[in-house]
Amino acid sequence: MRELGVITEGLHVVPPLPYSAFLSLQCGAAAVVTDSGGVQEETTALGIPCFTLRNNTERPVTISHGTNTLLGLDPDRLAEIPKRLERHRATVVPPLWDGLAGHRAADAIERTLKRGAGYAADLDAQRSLAVGRQQPVAG
Repeated sequence: MRELGVITEGLHVVPPLPYSAFLSLQCGAAAVVTDSGGVQEETTALGIPCFTLRNNTERPVTISHGTNTLLGLDPDRLAEIPKRLERHRATVVPPLWDGLAGHRAADAIERTLKRGAGYAADLDAQRSLAVGRQQPVAG
Protein backbone atom coordinates (compact mmCIF):
# COMPACT_ATOMS: atom_id res chain seq x y z
CA MET A 1 0.00 0.00 0.00
CA ARG A 2 2.80 2.40 0.87
CA GLU A 3 4.34 1.80 -2.56
CA LEU A 4 1.12 3.14 -4.08
CA GLY A 5 1.32 6.29 -2.01
CA VAL A 6 -1.54 5.26 0.25
CA ILE A 7 -1.17 6.40 3.85
CA THR A 8 -1.35 3.23 5.90
CA GLU A 9 -1.63 4.76 9.37
CA GLY A 10 -4.87 3.50 10.88
CA LEU A 11 -5.31 1.01 8.03
CA HIS A 12 -5.99 -2.61 8.98
CA VAL A 13 -5.57 -5.41 6.44
CA VAL A 14 -7.09 -8.49 8.01
CA PRO A 15 -7.29 -12.18 7.16
CA PRO A 16 -10.70 -13.80 6.78
CA LEU A 17 -12.64 -13.46 10.04
CA PRO A 18 -15.80 -14.97 11.51
CA TYR A 19 -18.87 -13.02 10.42
CA SER A 20 -19.62 -11.36 13.75
CA ALA A 21 -16.00 -10.22 14.22
CA PHE A 22 -15.90 -8.82 10.68
CA LEU A 23 -19.23 -7.03 11.11
CA SER A 24 -17.92 -5.52 14.34
CA LEU A 25 -14.87 -4.18 12.50
CA GLN A 26 -17.11 -2.68 9.80
CA CYS A 27 -19.21 -0.91 12.45
CA GLY A 28 -16.14 0.89 13.76
CA ALA A 29 -14.50 1.59 10.41
CA ALA A 30 -14.11 5.01 8.81
CA ALA A 31 -14.37 3.19 5.45
CA VAL A 32 -14.10 -0.30 3.97
CA VAL A 33 -12.29 -1.46 0.83
CA THR A 34 -13.69 -4.68 -0.65
CA ASP A 35 -14.58 -6.68 -3.72
CA SER A 36 -17.48 -8.40 -1.92
CA GLY A 37 -21.11 -7.71 -2.81
CA GLY A 38 -22.21 -8.72 0.68
CA VAL A 39 -19.84 -6.20 2.25
CA GLN A 40 -21.22 -3.51 -0.09
CA GLU A 41 -24.70 -4.22 1.33
CA GLU A 42 -23.54 -4.35 4.94
CA THR A 43 -21.67 -1.04 4.75
CA THR A 44 -24.69 0.57 3.11
CA ALA A 45 -26.96 -0.63 5.93
CA LEU A 46 -24.41 0.67 8.44
CA GLY A 47 -23.84 3.99 6.64
CA ILE A 48 -20.10 3.26 6.30
CA PRO A 49 -18.35 4.44 3.11
CA CYS A 50 -17.33 1.50 0.93
CA PHE A 51 -14.80 1.44 -1.91
CA THR A 52 -15.20 -1.52 -4.21
CA LEU A 53 -12.33 -2.91 -6.26
CA ARG A 54 -14.49 -4.02 -9.18
CA ASN A 55 -15.72 -2.53 -12.45
CA ASN A 56 -19.39 -3.22 -11.67
CA THR A 57 -21.74 -4.22 -8.90
CA GLU A 58 -24.82 -6.37 -8.64
CA ARG A 59 -25.91 -4.02 -5.83
CA PRO A 60 -26.50 -0.71 -7.68
CA VAL A 61 -28.55 0.67 -4.76
CA THR A 62 -25.25 0.95 -2.86
CA ILE A 63 -24.01 3.36 -5.53
CA SER A 64 -27.24 5.37 -5.81
CA HIS A 65 -27.40 5.82 -2.03
CA GLY A 66 -23.84 7.12 -1.95
CA THR A 67 -22.27 4.58 0.36
CA ASN A 68 -20.30 2.70 -2.30
CA THR A 69 -17.78 3.87 -4.89
CA LEU A 70 -16.56 1.59 -7.66
CA LEU A 71 -12.80 2.04 -8.05
CA GLY A 72 -12.39 -0.48 -10.82
CA LEU A 73 -9.41 -2.80 -10.99
CA ASP A 74 -6.69 -0.14 -11.03
CA PRO A 75 -4.82 -0.21 -7.68
CA ASP A 76 -3.66 3.38 -8.27
CA ARG A 77 -7.23 4.49 -7.58
CA LEU A 78 -6.83 3.52 -3.93
CA ALA A 79 -5.01 6.82 -3.55
CA GLU A 80 -8.36 8.59 -4.22
CA ILE A 81 -9.93 7.28 -1.02
CA PRO A 82 -8.75 10.00 1.41
CA LYS A 83 -10.10 12.81 -0.83
CA ARG A 84 -13.36 10.95 -1.38
CA LEU A 85 -13.77 10.50 2.37
CA GLU A 86 -13.38 14.25 2.84
CA ARG A 87 -16.34 14.76 0.47
CA HIS A 88 -18.40 11.85 1.81
CA ARG A 89 -21.94 12.89 2.60
CA ALA A 90 -24.35 11.44 5.09
CA THR A 91 -26.32 8.58 3.60
CA VAL A 92 -29.85 7.33 3.90
CA VAL A 93 -30.50 3.64 4.35
CA PRO A 94 -32.42 2.38 1.28
CA PRO A 95 -36.14 1.74 1.67
CA LEU A 96 -36.93 -1.58 3.36
CA TRP A 97 -33.32 -1.92 4.65
CA ASP A 98 -34.57 -1.13 8.13
CA GLY A 99 -33.92 -4.50 9.73
CA LEU A 100 -37.63 -5.33 9.81
CA ALA A 101 -37.81 -7.75 6.85
CA GLY A 102 -38.48 -10.68 9.20
CA HIS A 103 -41.43 -8.84 10.75
CA ARG A 104 -42.85 -7.98 7.32
CA ALA A 105 -42.48 -11.61 6.20
CA ALA A 106 -44.16 -12.89 9.36
CA ASP A 107 -47.04 -10.43 8.86
CA ALA A 108 -47.48 -11.55 5.25
CA ILE A 109 -47.50 -15.21 6.26
CA GLU A 110 -50.00 -14.51 9.04
CA ARG A 111 -52.34 -12.65 6.65
CA THR A 112 -52.11 -15.52 4.16
CA LEU A 113 -52.90 -18.12 6.80
CA LYS A 114 -55.84 -16.08 8.13
CA ARG A 115 -57.36 -16.00 4.66
CA GLY A 116 -57.16 -19.81 4.70
CA ALA A 117 -59.62 -21.60 2.44
CA GLY A 118 -60.99 -18.35 1.06
CA TYR A 119 -57.55 -17.49 -0.22
CA ALA A 120 -57.13 -20.88 -1.90
CA ALA A 121 -60.54 -20.46 -3.56
CA ASP A 122 -59.51 -17.01 -4.81
CA LEU A 123 -56.35 -18.51 -6.34
CA ASP A 124 -58.36 -21.25 -8.06
CA ALA A 125 -60.73 -18.63 -9.49
CA GLN A 126 -57.82 -16.53 -10.75
CA ARG A 127 -56.24 -19.58 -12.40
CA SER A 128 -59.55 -20.44 -14.10
CA LEU A 129 -59.85 -16.91 -15.47
CA ALA A 130 -56.26 -16.95 -16.71
CA VAL A 131 -56.79 -20.26 -18.49
CA GLY A 132 -60.02 -18.94 -20.07
CA ARG A 133 -58.16 -15.91 -21.45
CA GLN A 134 -55.54 -17.95 -23.25
CA GLN A 135 -55.86 -17.74 -26.99
CA PRO A 136 -55.78 -20.93 -29.04
CA VAL A 137 -52.65 -21.39 -31.09
CA ALA A 138 -53.35 -21.13 -34.83
CA GLY A 139 -52.18 -24.25 -36.61
